[in-house]
Amino acid sequence: WDTIALTDAPVTTLGSFNGQLLAAGDFTTIGGQAVQRLALYDGFTWKSLGNLSIQSQESIRAMVEYQNELYVAGRFTLPNLGIYNLAKWDGNQWTGIGQIKGLNGGQINAMEVYDEQLTIAGIFDSISGKAFSNIATWDGTTWKRLGEGVSFGGIDHLAATGSRLFVTGLFDTAGVVSSNGIATWNGEQWCSVPGKFNGSIETIATYQHQLVVGGRFTGIDGLPVNHIAIYQGATADYQCNPLTSVEQNFFPIPQVEVFPNPSNGEVTVNADLREVANDALLEVFNTQGQSVYVQRLKAREEHRLQLHLFGGSYWIRVTTPKNIQHNAIQVIRW
Repeated sequence: WDTIALTDAPVTTLGSFNGQLLAAGDFTTIGGQAVQRLALYDGFTWKSLGNLSIQSQESIRAMVEYQNELYVAGRFTLPNLGIYNLAKWDGNQWTGIGQIKGLNGGQINAMEVYDEQLTIAGIFDSISGKAFSNIATWDGTTWKRLGEGVSFGGIDHLAATGSRLFVTGLFDTAGVVSSNGIATWNGEQWCSVPGKFNGSIETIATYQHQLVVGGRFTGIDGLPVNHIAIYQGATADYQCNPLTSVEQNFFPIPQVEVFPNPSNGEVTVNADLREVANDALLEVFNTQGQSVYVQRLKAREEHRLQLHLFGGSYWIRVTTPKNIQHNAIQVIRW
């Protein structure tokens, strides 16, 4: 092992473009070069790519080369360039590809080239005003839906092999079938993938045309596994009929505390997910129903969040695939 660069903050995403290494993360310097959280390495020096400026509260979560151009996605906006969570680099300049928006601005968590098209997935409900449900494909010209998409909670990971695209996330419905947060698209319809995990899935890949998952789980359908497993079931085991076949999981409800309440604007939220097997989504809404804060919470952990809210009343929602918990917050400024 050897270092290839010194940075001032973590590197969180890696990729390649035209045979060169890409790095993205929280850093603003790498290898002695000033950059804005994205840099390209040619084997000798690091350099920035054009004028894509990612701010401190924004992030790049995925990078893919498609049709000889670089696509980067995540949670960032540059309205002056028409960029909303997805940007394309042609070697000379950055451009946007549609206004991808959703809850609290939306975000893209994963990208994959599937069926010769670029697939994006995350938490979003529209692209340039057209309704989508957390997943879409791009052929270089047009955005298209994959059936009905997946339900609230969105998609975290993608992996493709042959005619199948696999997705995992915090959803309980894919298309019209029930799901435990893992599903597959076969080119025509959504199907659920059998298996009840006792913890969260953190990454997926395909190996020899089979699905491999890794994460914070130690059992699937009661079978002991050690954080990584491969699905070797037959195609016939996938369930593609409407709202059938997948037995519902009922998880312990996250324990949520909000204090002080009332508050002067500084609010602490404790969310205890140590007994909860799946990730959760925490949202804060104002009295107009507008989302003012959203955060994904990891399963099997205890979380403490510090919120700064303006005067008014709010409510908090913590969602797991099968449970919703609400807590009212009254913020009084003085």
